[in-house]
Amino acid sequence: MPKKKISFWRFLITWVFWKNFLIASAITFGLILAIQLSLNIYTGHGKEIQVPNFTGFTLQEVDQLCLEKELTWLVQDSIYVKDQPGGSVLDQYPAAGFIVKKNRKIFLTTNCWYPEMTLMPKAFDMSYRQAKRVLESQSFFIDSIEYEPYFARTYVLNQKYQGEIIEQGTPIEKGSGIVLVLGQGLSNETDFIPELTLMTHDSAASLLLDLHFNIGAVVFDDSILSAEDSMNALIYKQFPDHNSTKAQLGSPIDIWLSLDSLKLFMTDSSLFMLDSLKTDEIIPLN
Repeated sequence: MPKKKISFWRFLITWVFWKNFLIASAITFGLILAIQLSLNIYTGHGKEIQVPNFTGFTLQEVDQLCLEKELTWLVQDSIYVKDQPGGSVLDQYPAAGFIVKKNRKIFLTTNCWYPEMTLMPKAFDMSYRQAKRVLESQSFFIDSIEYEPYFARTYVLNQKYQGEIIEQGTPIEKGSGIVLVLGQGLSNETDFIPELTLMTHDSAASLLLDLHFNIGAVVFDDSILSAEDSMNALIYKQFPDHNSTKAQLGSPIDIWLSLDSLKLFMTDSSLFMLDSLKTDEIIPLN
């Protein structure tokens, strides 16, 4: 006798259907679980690594530490910093303390072993402002200025490096300071000394050079503890003073700098008081 056909809906409640359904579901679940576990292992999901501080390390030390931390590294740039060891790490990305996953690549900036050299441009036989633009365009800076007798005031007569005249085209360390020799004019010309109070060292040096003076002695007080402090320190005293005082072009101006808020406040307050008093209200001390 031919077998009776079982309807679809009746088949859904048979043991055969549910057995096959459970087997297929178990296989599917197992595959999904295996794939998820594989992805977690491959991507390091849930494993957090704190990026070490590589600053000052050699590349050999970086490689060893990255191996221990399961990280990778790549040098993306190199610059020259005179006071740092050659080949050492100057900067990194991501920064130290940043949380990353396994095998994250750390990009490093290292210090070159030797300074970058370039050819000395011609920064003489021209005006001071033109010479300044020429030097700055080649990554040099004006270290100081000297004067010689010459009828054209502030005309650049020569250029010096480390106390000697340097010829155009001479190989020189990029970023070096250059001394410009300027004409003094027909006489010993003088000009008013600018006020430098509450300026930084770099701002004061730039202003003095533009007015054809030089930075003289630089004195930091006890509040200056690091190079960063010296960059942020402000001038609280200068000599000669700026009160309608004239000095010969090229003269040095001594400055005193501090981060002491009391010193700076007293300096600022004294300026405010002098500005607010009339001439006949100022009482001489002797």
